[in-house]
Amino acid sequence: PNPFNPSTEIEFSLPKAEDVTLVVYNVLGQQVRRLSQGVLPAGSYQVTFDGRTDSGEMLSSGMYFYRITAGTFSQTRKMLMVK
Repeated sequence: PNPFNPSTEIEFSLPKAEDVTLVVYNVLGQQVRRLSQGVLPAGSYQVTFDGRTDSGEMLSSGMYFYRITAGTFSQTRKMLMVK
């Protein structure tokens, strides 16, 4: 998903049903958007991040991080938003 403008797709796969949380953070570690939360069945997924906060405000250009947590698995990746 790097760099992106104005949106990007975050893809992931689950080998079995898991409680999944997908959250976007700014460089200060503050949550800016919760993209997914809840139990998902096994399969492949594609979640769109449109560069907006939970309240609908457009984010500025810069580095952001997304963290996906599924069961005991957790991974953080960086994204670069360029306007």
